[in-house]
Amino acid sequence: MGKYFNSQIKDMPSSEIRRLNKDVKVSENRIYGQTTGFLEAGRKAYNEESGSVAAVVTQETPLDLLRKQRVENLVKAREAKRVKAERTAEQIIADTVNVDKKRQTRKAYQSPGTLPEVNNG
Repeated sequence: MGKYFNSQIKDMPSSEIRRLNKDVKVSENRIYGQTTGFLEAGRKAYNEESGSVAAVVTQETPLDLLRKQRVENLVKAREAKRVKAERTAEQIIADTVNVDKKRQTRKAYQSPGTLPEVNNG
């Protein structure tokens, strides 16, 4: 792999390397959406030609395991959403109580019979 990088990418600017990685996507397994960039595909081909490294075998994830993980993630997301909704409801109730208290104090000061006594003496 070192030879590949020394010969191919040594003088290439990092922005060009990032662009190459994003440009070409080679799908090894379309079902699970595993993709590799241009450089990874090039390195793999180079290593197979030179025989320096054996071809990498990727283990496929069974569909049942993926479905199980997705369901677990959905359950976590729903739980988080429920907790957030409860917190929001509690906050709304607390805000309403605070507003009611403020209104009551305002009414107490605004009604003519309950104004606080002021001593001018």
